[in-house]
Amino acid sequence: GDISCQLLKSTNASLTGILTAASASLTGVLSCSYLTMTAPPVGHVISMRSYDATAAGWTDRTITDGSGADLGSVSYQPLSASSAIHVSIYGYRTRVENDGQDGDYVLQILVTPSGGSVATLAETRLKYSATGRKDGTVDFLAGVYTNAATTALTFRVHSLRNQPSGSTDSNLVFHSTDRMYMTVTEVQR
Repeated sequence: GDISCQLLKSTNASLTGILTAASASLTGVLSCSYLTMTAPPVGHVISMRSYDATAAGWTDRTITDGSGADLGSVSYQPLSASSAIHVSIYGYRTRVENDGQDGDYVLQILVTPSGGSVATLAETRLKYSATGRKDGTVDFLAGVYTNAATTALTFRVHSLRNQPSGSTDSNLVFHSTDRMYMTVTEVQR
């Protein structure tokens, strides 16, 4: 027969009609309306996706002010209305430019549910001094979003100069973003 139900972990079925076994196959009709789905167990990984530079549109950026700029974003459609969504970015590289080579910056992972308001999922402060930062250091940032719906989510990576920030601060350059990845892992809660 043809059972085309998706994501069934376990089922209970109420069958009517006749099912016959012929040559190790089962024939008959079974409708999904007769099946009930149970949620995956808590802690079960429902989905794991990795987004590269092409999928996320990662872009090298120079951060010059408190408004900052986006490095890229991805859209994710949750599979469960009761999940924890773990989001991490890794592989971004930074350098500080200008003579002073110092500055105080923020890097964020922001989340916006479809039709909702933007919220900060993860944030780190990047404070650099003239001698404390080598070019090409690879860094990591992660956070968890408690999900309660199956509406689309947009995860955006944003950086800005920390305010108040003096005019003597140097610019922060995110570069080699073609090597950057975002991983989104949805876990049943």
